[in-house]
Amino acid sequence: MVVEKKTPVDTSDVPGFCNETDSLSDGDSTDESEKGTSPPSPSPSDRLKQLDSVTLFSRLSQVDPPTARRIHPNNRRKIIRALEVYEQHGMAASQLYQDQHGTEMEQAISGPLRYHNVCVLWIQCQPEVLNKRLDDRVDDMMSRGLIKELEEFHHSYNKDRLTNHSKVEYQLGIFQNIGFKEFHDYLILPEEEKCTEQGKQLLEQGVDDMKRATRKYAKKQVRWVTNRFLKRPDPDACPVYALSGTDITRWEENVGSPALEIVSSIIEGRIPSQEPLPLEPNGKNPAVHNVCDACGGKVFLTLADWTRHRNSKRHRNTVMKKRREEQELLRNER
Repeated sequence: MVVEKKTPVDTSDVPGFCNETDSLSDGDSTDESEKGTSPPSPSPSDRLKQLDSVTLFSRLSQVDPPTARRIHPNNRRKIIRALEVYEQHGMAASQLYQDQHGTEMEQAISGPLRYHNVCVLWIQCQPEVLNKRLDDRVDDMMSRGLIKELEEFHHSYNKDRLTNHSKVEYQLGIFQNIGFKEFHDYLILPEEEKCTEQGKQLLEQGVDDMKRATRKYAKKQVRWVTNRFLKRPDPDACPVYALSGTDITRWEENVGSPALEIVSSIIEGRIPSQEPLPLEPNGKNPAVHNVCDACGGKVFLTLADWTRHRNSKRHRNTVMKKRREEQELLRNER
């Protein structure tokens, strides 16, 4: 896609930011060789990471209001990414997405599919069976040397980190992968303490946390597939066919043969004998930006979250308390 570079929004009045020309002194024509070798300038990404979340969100609200309304102020990683897109292309991320999605930008889950006449084969599994498989997968990884691999990486990473005087960013990069944060407390123990009762407890806790995180991620993947393929507003969304992988002893009957029949039918221009999953309307939980002033300015990005908050006992008690305080203040003024 060819992106037309636009003039960036002036952000000279935003704390912590300066325009490119602000870093040059007026009338300073001293040759770089006379100044000596200066340290390399930090990259735009590094400069953003050095700023606090309030400043970052303020910056995003100025240069890209539509995106700022869809990102929670505490979601530092997404805020930084949106600002990186702006600095790289010279235009707001919302404008780039608008160009990709057309008029459906607010409702679209993602961009259009690259190919036509396609289908999705979704191998599903009963939750209790899937959770057992996920737990067994973690146990298998442990038996094949996961801890040794983590210890070697931990030692190598910290050696490089101390050499480069960099700080740990557990919300970025490889540390987002399941298996790092869960064993952090165990990995930082001295070697002689890892065999103690405390070390064994931390190791066991790490295994439990990794299993829990894996199960949670599996649920997230199911939601992603549902949102991406079943809730798309595009009337030409590709069909999704569900195949049961619960009983692996019947794999050929439940997965192999049906998948072959579906794909063959589509290639040959026939209608598969199996019905695809029905599309779900995307209006059940639309994106709606709301701020609860009564509860300290809490931000909610979906209608369901906003409704749930307004109906919560804590919110109602907070509102009633503020009303009593206002009534008491009015009585005192009289």
